[in-house]
Amino acid sequence: MVVKNSDSRIPQDVFLWHTFGNHGDETEAEIIHRKENEIANSEFGYTLWTIAMQAQGKMLDNWRDQLMRQSERGFAYVVCGGDAIRGSKETPEVATHYTRNLMTKDNWGEIPQGIQATRKKLGTTASAAFVVADIQAIGEPSELAVNWWDQKSQKWAKDRPAKHTRDGVKLLRKSIDGKPIIDKADCRYILKLEYPYFVMVRKFSY
Repeated sequence: MVVKNSDSRIPQDVFLWHTFGNHGDETEAEIIHRKENEIANSEFGYTLWTIAMQAQGKMLDNWRDQLMRQSERGFAYVVCGGDAIRGSKETPEVATHYTRNLMTKDNWGEIPQGIQATRKKLGTTASAAFVVADIQAIGEPSELAVNWWDQKSQKWAKDRPAKHTRDGVKLLRKSIDGKPIIDKADCRYILKLEYPYFVMVRKFSY
């Protein structure tokens, strides 16, 4: 099978793309297995999936608005594929707190027990994270045709941004006259996000 714009597994026109692969000292399969276990064992039925982007609070707040408008605070979706840069194997830190306030980064609450949101240097720098309620394994080529959200102009663009192949997360919209997400695109997993879709996480030492 091939993932296309009509695919019911991505039921909304506006969705997110996440360049995904082995990260740090974990393989892709290990990351998925860990996150699936956290969803299954969490009393709230979700996990937090870090994506860095700590300086992009305003943009993520804007993306949240775009996703919320089409879903009425329902679910949003992330297509995981491509070839991510593995990054450092430095032992990551485990976040202790999170906030929904992406720009002001205040009103921190404790992360629910059983959820491990990990990233390097969380003791000094916050990281954005997806709020993931479900992970679906796909493993199919992608023929999704999309436009890209341009944060500067606040409009949808038809041309793929120059750095898109390596940039980790993008807001996309299905389009009849759109272009492939990346060359030889694939869809290995689909993440189902629950509102508020994004949070910021940090490690606090008390």
